Amino acid sequence: GGSASDVFNDVGTAANGDRYVTGYTTSGVFPPVNSQNFYNGSTDCVILKYTADDTLRYATFQGGSQQDIGNTIAINSLNEVFVGGQTFSTDMFGKNVAGATNQFTNGGATSAFKADGFIAKMVSVTGPSDNTLFWRRYFGGSGSESILSIFIDPSNNFYISGYSSSFDCPVIAPFKSTLSSTTAANPSNTDAIFGKFNPALTAQWITYYGGSATTNTGVAQTDWGQDIVVDNSGNVIGCGLTDATDLATTNTTGNTNTFFDNSYAVGNGTDGFFVRYNSNGTAVDFSSYFGGTNTD
Repeated sequence: GGSASDVFNDVGTAANGDRYVTGYTTSGVFPPVNSQNFYNGSTDCVILKYTADDTLRYATFQGGSQQDIGNTIAINSLNEVFVGGQTFSTDMFGKNVAGATNQFTNGGATSAFKADGFIAKMVSVTGPSDNTLFWRRYFGGSGSESILSIFIDPSNNFYISGYSSSFDCPVIAPFKSTLSSTTAANPSNTDAIFGKFNPALTAQWITYYGGSATTNTGVAQTDWGQDIVVDNSGNVIGCGLTDATDLATTNTTGNTNTFFDNSYAVGNGTDGFFVRYNSNGTAVDFSSYFGGTNTD
């Protein structure tokens, strides 16, 4: 760390034992090692790599002139590194790849209080830095977004979860196609987002998930997709938090022994939720609240 705030939010491990870390720094003197970029001011995303023998191979900045935060990191079987997070910068430029689902500009940049998510891919190279930026895109619309989790399956498809307050979030083949906000003029409510990309970086599906009604007075309604995984059958399982009283819960699994709760525990907090999509994102066979009358 440097002389100001330095925070690590996630760590991932490659099959060969190398470890990767992401987070952020507000320190202009954060100690870079084989860095590919300079500190650009405010808050920069940082990415670090330690080899299996605990050697620090690099500590590099990724960011523009505003606040950029690395929330999640994952490594595929090719030792390619994926980082997701949130950026307020208009100059954390995308790096487009032919055939990928690209987004070069920050859709939320018209307001100082709105941000986009971002997704970046780093590939292996020969040299002291080990990895170089291959692809980076903004993710979002005219509201605010953040990428909170990335998961990679054995076929190197990768999956994202997070949240959006944008009516124009770039959903693709969505199971739920519209934001559950109350009015277009005040899109302060957030929906969870879940999505799948193939190894060629092409989005297969991206969907909203959430409700619109809440008993918590004086606050925006909130649904966040905190994490995402894939089971052995290829089903995509997301989880997060909600204070919506009208989530579209369902249980068509045929399993009567599983825990299932179709009602929000009314109180002054949030419930957890689980949702399970098929691999194509076209069907949900399980969606449930989980929680009590306080915050879960």
